[in-house]
Amino acid sequence: MPTALELRLLGYGALLAALVALGAYTHYKIWISGREAGAAEKQALWDQDKAAIQVLASAKEAQTAAQEAATAATNKGIIDGLQAKLDSSRAAGADLVGRVHAAEAAIAAARLNPRPGVPGVPGAAGAPGVPGSQGELDAALAAYDAACVRDAVRFDKLQRQVIPQLGTTPAAPANLTVR
Repeated sequence: MPTALELRLLGYGALLAALVALGAYTHYKIWISGREAGAAEKQALWDQDKAAIQVLASAKEAQTAAQEAATAATNKGIIDGLQAKLDSSRAAGADLVGRVHAAEAAIAAARLNPRPGVPGVPGAAGAPGVPGSQGELDAALAAYDAACVRDAVRFDKLQRQVIPQLGTTPAAPANLTVR
């Protein structure tokens, strides 16, 4: 049978073992809670960083979209302006063609049916918008043709620059031929 001293030492040993176990358990719990608190702090900092990055990215996307819209509007304005010039040039060309045909018809009629006492072609010299001679008519036609070709070439160059920025394909004019 164990003596009182042995029982007392056994009790102290059990108490010491229980205190060591309690200390280890407490140390483990404190370590776990510290690790979780650190992880939570890191997560909170990471969430703040992600939010700041998202705000910057959204602002940059909005700025880029605004710049693209402004560029597209500017390019559209340039294209519309050039298209208006081209349409005006076509209308002027059609008017010129009509006046040239009228002048040629007047010249041909005057050659077929000359009027007595009227030298040259009636109504040809000095009439507004009607060239006075075949040379003037040819020069006016050549100048108009050169201007049309120059404008068409410039318009094509501008379209090749602007169309990729707009993301569309140009509509080919049906009645324009470049020589």
